[in-house]
Amino acid sequence: MRNEGGRQLWGRAGRTWGLAGWGLAGWLFLGGCSGEGGDSLITPSRPGADLSLSLSSASAAPGTRVIVALQPAAQGAHAVAGLQGSLGFDPSRLAYIGQSPSGRTLVVTNWRVVDRGALRLLAIDTLLRQLDPTRFEFQVKAPGYAAQLRFEAEGAVGPGGRPIARLEPTAGASEDPSLQPGPVPARLTVEDWAERLGRPRSAVRVALVPGQGRRYGDATLDGQVNILDALATANVAVGNSPLLTDAGKDFAVAANVFPANLPGLGEEGDPVPPGREADGSFLINVLDVSVITNESIGTDPPIAGDPIPGRSVPEARVVLSGVLPTDRTLSRDTIYQLDGLVTVPNLVTLTVQAGTRLEGQTDSRGALAVQLGGRILARGTRLQPIVMTCTAAVRTPGCWGGLTIAGPALLNNGDAGSGNEIQCPEKVAPAGAGRYGGCLVEFSSGVLRYVRIEFAGMPVPGGEPVAGLQLLGVGSGTAVDSIQVHRGQGAGVFVSGGRATLRAAVLTGNVGGGLTWDDGWLGKVQALVVQRGPGDGPALRGSNAPGIPDAGPRSLPLLANVTIAGPGGGGAAVHFTNG
Repeated sequence: MRNEGGRQLWGRAGRTWGLAGWGLAGWLFLGGCSGEGGDSLITPSRPGADLSLSLSSASAAPGTRVIVALQPAAQGAHAVAGLQGSLGFDPSRLAYIGQSPSGRTLVVTNWRVVDRGALRLLAIDTLLRQLDPTRFEFQVKAPGYAAQLRFEAEGAVGPGGRPIARLEPTAGASEDPSLQPGPVPARLTVEDWAERLGRPRSAVRVALVPGQGRRYGDATLDGQVNILDALATANVAVGNSPLLTDAGKDFAVAANVFPANLPGLGEEGDPVPPGREADGSFLINVLDVSVITNESIGTDPPIAGDPIPGRSVPEARVVLSGVLPTDRTLSRDTIYQLDGLVTVPNLVTLTVQAGTRLEGQTDSRGALAVQLGGRILARGTRLQPIVMTCTAAVRTPGCWGGLTIAGPALLNNGDAGSGNEIQCPEKVAPAGAGRYGGCLVEFSSGVLRYVRIEFAGMPVPGGEPVAGLQLLGVGSGTAVDSIQVHRGQGAGVFVSGGRATLRAAVLTGNVGGGLTWDDGWLGKVQALVVQRGPGDGPALRGSNAPGIPDAGPRSLPLLANVTIAGPGGGGAAVHFTNG
């Protein structure tokens, strides 16, 4: 998922986490996007016909103020109803003061980085008819400022929200002495705009029915689609907010409504879900804001207002406990409660449907363990992730045990007395998950795809917190792809030996740290994001073998495309030890 304003790229284009939790958001792509139903965009507008820049004075003295106006075409085929782009200027000659709002046009700006000489903005008419002239006020610092003004559009829509294929860059500004100061200029935030809007009308048809789940367009997850959703999405598009944010908002899925890619809604097996561009990426930009605005005024565009698959609340609840004696499939229409440690033994396969929810019982330390020779097939989807959490009414780090997978791949040391300390070392897994280790380096313990593990890590009595996901002696045939481990009491992921490979992993706010490994791990990681909270452990903690640092094979994982973020002050971000 790519976030145009924030210039952030999370993993391979086309991968997003549909999580209303944290967050992982492009470079706005105007040519080549597919429209609803696969239609191409409309014929490009005449170069320069839609926009112009005006300046109240091209020769104002230093210390005085000037107005820069972005003037859309007045009417007709080349009218502009929504626009995203960047107003460039020479920061040594002009200092940005603020904007003067007028008419029905909302203008969200990223003024926090304006000192670099670029004011990123998204403007939209709340009725999608015609933008009012957008006015910005600057203070003159030095002469020669007029020639440096330019506007580069990154996306635009016409009346009714129809996409405009391209707008040529506008360089230089014409002088217009009729531009006069309006209301006192201010650097308006989304909160300021929300206050100006009061209580906006919502599309009535999207009122939620209990159990019906969330809907496309409802970025704020309040059960309504209105201009506040469009405003919040615009804030992401210009880079003021991260794509993946708090649990009360969902931009990655709910706000990503263009292109519609009908007829599917993103159900399991839908080859082209809503929001997916022709190149496979997912963008948040003015086209999404336009569709949400259309829905808010009741024009019923495709996708916005429709239910998001997999977000209904299951009514059935089943308790799982002890050993699963035979192959078992868990379905998305049921919540499965893990009472104590639930194990998947040798030769048994646990299949988990996309959109299924598992809850570890807090009082009994509910947890799930795939033992040596067992398999788990947990294939979620972008819109229907598999969620593993706890039963507590208020979830906190460590309110259940987590997920452990024990495999027969190679370690570089074993437990004394196991009988296989040298050739094919074995160990006893923590928290009652049985033995792990061996010589089957390519063994597959199954699949984890689009799985979110949250608030795990409860220690066993007298023990230490465990990782939310433990991969112990896991072979290279196991697929771990597009996962999030969130707010665990231990590390996010712990890998002990083996050849486990992770792809597109997001580890957020885990108290014990991010990714931890030891005992000769020789796997790979492609696209890892670790977000640390205050006081959290190291984002990466690597060890060879405690007490025998030269043990072989030596831990040597290959990590590619790693992002570490979060506040400082919590100790080392990266810690390698024991060889």
